[in-house]
Formats: sequence, structure tokens, C-alpha cells
Amino acid sequence: LPRPIPLSRAHTYSAVFFSHSYHFLPRHVSSRHALFSRFLDHFPQLANPESKEVARSLLEEHIFESSVWAVLTHAYRAAFASKETLLKQKMAEQNFDFLEMKAELWLDKAEGKEPYARAISELQRLSHLLTPISKMKCIVRTIKQICQAVEVYKKTHRPSKELVVGGDELLTLLTYVLLQTRDEKLIMQAFFLEHFCDEGSMLGQEGYGVCVFISAVNALCVSTDIPANCVTPRRTEQPVKH
Repeated sequence: LPRPIPLSRAHTYSAVFFSHSYHFLPRHVSSRHALFSRFLDHFPQLANPESKEVARSLLEEHIFESSVWAVLTHAYRAAFASKETLLKQKMAEQNFDFLEMKAELWLDKAEGKEPYARAISELQRLSHLLTPISKMKCIVRTIKQICQAVEVYKKTHRPSKELVVGGDELLTLLTYVLLQTRDEKLIMQAFFLEHFCDEGSMLGQEGYGVCVFISAVNALCVSTDIPANCVTPRRTEQPVKH
């Protein structure tokens, strides 16, 4: 078996390989799977989870460079313009009646502060990230912030009572956070993630997070009378670890 390469060298090898090989491959995002396979053929020492993650991240950075993302953004926003307008109006209303969230999960707004402020702030970064991997990790961090907010509140205010965030509760809470971001471009983000996420990633906690995110966007679309037919959650197996 080939000896493993340190992560620092994995970063160097990946950067050099992708910068020199990308120019003669089709400039289309679907080619990234073939390019990544070719890279692993050249460097079998990097075929371990840690090094593969570094290499895959660098590959996506090369493909989804700012200029490519700018083109995608322009095309998607043109396609979703009417839906974004309706969603923007929904977000401005700040009407949460359709959520039917359990009373205890609203948490108390101590000193007038939003209890899910960190999750909202994290998700507001999503539209500014360029690659599928970075967006998936952002969603995972958002979900963890939601769960941590509930856990902190439970320890502080209700230590003797059970307060659990299951799948249904998480979907509702993430939908609430989506509304609070006031970012109508999240419809476009859901469409992007559905079409450009790596199939392998969709089996991990990142994939679980993307599925919950897409479902939350669909819930917002339905509540706003927007046909929720732009995205369809894929199969996933592993929930996010709190």
C-alpha cells in the first residue's frame, strides 16, 4: 500500500494538479467527478478521508471560481425572479403562524435578543460562499447552532424538563431561521445544492443538512403559494451530530 501523505503536502499536490490540468478539461462542473478520479489515480496516497476532503475542496474552488459563480447567480436569479419577489414579501411580513412550532421551542427572548441569532447569522453567509462543499458545511453549522441554542436554553431555564429537537422540530426551526435571514436568494441556493452537490457527500451529515434545508425552502414556498417544484431532497442516511 502507498504511504499516506501529510495534509500539508496533500494541499500542495492538489493545488498544483488542478491548476495545471483544469485548462484541457471541459469547463463544465459535471467534469469535476472525472477530474477528481484522475487526481486520485495519480496520487493514490491521498485516497484517505482527510486528504480527499482537502483535495475535493480545492477542486471545487478551481471550478466554482468567482467568475463562474457570478454567471450561475445571474442565470438562476433571472429564472427565479418572480419566486424571489414573493418570498421577499413573505420574509418582510415576519408572520410565523404557518410554522405551528411547539411553544417551548420559541424560547424566551432574553433581554430582547433573538435566541437563534447565531444560526441566523451563520445561514446569512450561505449566499456569499462559492462551492457546494462550503455551502453544505455552512448548513451543518447552522443546524448545530440551532440545536445548541435549544440545549443552552434547556440547561438555563428548564433543566428538569425534556426539550428535544427531532427531525420535525429541526425542519420547523430551520424554516424559522430561513425566514429570519430575509435572504430571498435561498431559493436559488436550494436549486444549486440539489444539482451540484457531490453524491458521496449526500450520504453524510452534510447531505442530511442539505435535505433539511431544501425541505425548509419548500415549506416556505408552499406557505407563500410558490410552486415548490424546483428542488427535490435526495436520499441521505446520517443525521447531523449536535
